[in-house]
Amino acid sequence: MKYRSLLYLLVAALFVTSFAVTDLSAQNDMTRDEWEQQMAEYTQQRDELRQQLDALEAEIEELNEQIASKQAEYQACREEILAMVGATEAEIRSLVERIQQLENQVSALERLSDQELLQRRDEVDEVKEAVNELKGNRQTAHPDTYDRLMALDERVNNLLDRLEGMVITYTVGTWSRDRDCLWNIAKKRDIYDNAWLWPRIWQANRDKIRDPDIIHPGQRLQVPPKGDGRMTSGEQDAANRYYREVREGLR
Repeated sequence: MKYRSLLYLLVAALFVTSFAVTDLSAQNDMTRDEWEQQMAEYTQQRDELRQQLDALEAEIEELNEQIASKQAEYQACREEILAMVGATEAEIRSLVERIQQLENQVSALERLSDQELLQRRDEVDEVKEAVNELKGNRQTAHPDTYDRLMALDERVNNLLDRLEGMVITYTVGTWSRDRDCLWNIAKKRDIYDNAWLWPRIWQANRDKIRDPDIIHPGQRLQVPPKGDGRMTSGEQDAANRYYREVREGLR
């Protein structure tokens, strides 16, 4: 860009010089000696500018050759890397797009409150599985993907650590001895001290509890934190469905 600007300036200067020389010939108030001296000065300036212009054009040509050489080297290096990881440019672009999708998904999960994140634990596990699958693909060793994938893996691990720090485990006792049901467990002082929060335990253990009225001795249930004591919209929807089924005699 610098050389291009100088080139334009020199061309403009040559134009102005030529115009000035032409204009001088029309002036009648100069002596011949003065006119010839002025002409000699302008001619010298023109020749100097032309020399500078020629030098700049030669330098630009040399720089363009260097750029073309570096671009060829870069392309050859990139093709060599693609061969090493066994990928095409299209496959690398596809991997970059997939990583971008996962990055966006993780960003959304990171913005959730603790309680909301617990409700989407399955999604965190799915992202972790997807990241592990990508890590097993040798094509992701490509420079366009490797660092981003490693950073993404660390972010997912941080989410998993955050989840582990939120949850305690409760082992279900017997009804005869402990009177354990989700209502009574939620009512325990060291759990929620609020029986109405029982849907929180249910929703956090959907893989273990099909029917919230039925839990079994020895089951190890994940107990999410109490938080502000209010149910999330998902927990409230689950509770409303349960109470509606009870009213309709479906339970």
